[in-house]
Amino acid sequence: MEKRSDLLTSELVQLALDVAGTGITIADARVDSLPIIYANKYFQTMTGYALNEIIGKNCRFLQGDLGDQESLVYLREALKDKEPCKVRIKNFRKDGTLFWNELNITPVFDANGELEYYIGVQKDITNEMQYQEQLIELAERDSLTLVLNTRTFFDYAMRLMKVSLRTGQPFGIGVIDIHNFKRINDRYGHMLGDEVLQSLARRLIQAFRGNDVVGRLGGDEFMISCISNTLETQWFYDKVLQVEDSMVRDYNFDEKFILSAGYTVAEMQRDTDIKDLLRTADQLMYKAKRAHKA
Repeated sequence: MEKRSDLLTSELVQLALDVAGTGITIADARVDSLPIIYANKYFQTMTGYALNEIIGKNCRFLQGDLGDQESLVYLREALKDKEPCKVRIKNFRKDGTLFWNELNITPVFDANGELEYYIGVQKDITNEMQYQEQLIELAERDSLTLVLNTRTFFDYAMRLMKVSLRTGQPFGIGVIDIHNFKRINDRYGHMLGDEVLQSLARRLIQAFRGNDVVGRLGGDEFMISCISNTLETQWFYDKVLQVEDSMVRDYNFDEKFILSAGYTVAEMQRDTDIKDLLRTADQLMYKAKRAHKA
């Protein structure tokens, strides 16, 4: 009867572990490589690996080429100090898809205080992390055009300035404005005006390079910051003209669609102020705007 009870208890515990809704592993801490000696069915389902592909491996096999994650530093320190810890790390399933893993590690000691095992409880939090990333993305973007908002634009531009200072490559910043945009709003309505701003934003992103930063200064003004290969400025205005031509082809307004632009480029010094560069670009843009009115 007692054996039957022990057997039932063992079977019930195993069943409970398998339907727990979280991945559970046990690693042998008496071996330096911390091999996995147990993995429940949920862990197998979560990772896509069969039990025989898991047993004997260290859990880091799920990290792929992402072994330099910041949270792993904390995890390694906890293992070194034989302490429990909780981290959020990026892992890969067997099919190569990435997922976010919330990992809780608990050390298990014997009666003499010697470390024997690590119990790992793992939860797939991919949906939660993607939602958080979406919230961050929305906070960084202009709600209408989805390019960077002013605050985030300057954050990114400052990073480019640091790269420019380190590499010696010139840093450029430009301002682009729709000439007589108020007339478009007044004549065709704000819905079409918003569509024009959205369309222009998309075309600016497509026209400039992937490492260039596009943001909205407000109203109908956009900003571009970039690491340049030259102190020449004509390439910037050529890009703007390409965007302008594509807008003219697609929007049949009563008067020609015109973009006014100003661009300045400089070799970075430690005391270079981005506000001074932006002011210069803005002045050049308004000079072009006055020329269109002439």
